[in-house]
Amino acid sequence: MISMFLPDYLWISSATASTQQDMLRTLRDLVNLAPGTIGFLLISRANAAGTDRIAHVQPFVMTHQGFVLIITNTLGISFERYRTLLSPTTNSARLLYYLSVEGRRNIYAITTFQMVGFNAPPLSVSMSQRNCTGEGERRRGSGEFPNTTTINQCGSGRCM
Repeated sequence: MISMFLPDYLWISSATASTQQDMLRTLRDLVNLAPGTIGFLLISRANAAGTDRIAHVQPFVMTHQGFVLIITNTLGISFERYRTLLSPTTNSARLLYYLSVEGRRNIYAITTFQMVGFNAPPLSVSMSQRNCTGEGERRRGSGEFPNTTTINQCGSGRCM
């Protein structure tokens, strides 16, 4: 599913944690990631009324100060509250508390997804060869293998 929305990125996922102990272990693994790691959590939790399950995706980034949940769906909260919620942490129990909407919602399962790489498009797709006008069918790349005589060169042979 991730590949459908973000096809140029490589992702790894954790096993789905469905017990309190497994959720804390999964979150503990997250707070020990290297700074610069980004990804998101997929959370299955109770709705506001507590009558049904909903799914929520929560992006995250690991910094030198700790793990930061990037808060979404924040209508009606103050800027100061928003800043507080963006505070880095290294405490997995605190993360679980925030994910449960400060203890107000049951969490049924957590799965994590971490970005581990990027598949850059090949140069033959992104470099224009024999077309320096920026117009037409091949303006985004000709699909030809790049070579020094054709990169950014017009059909007339005049180099730009």
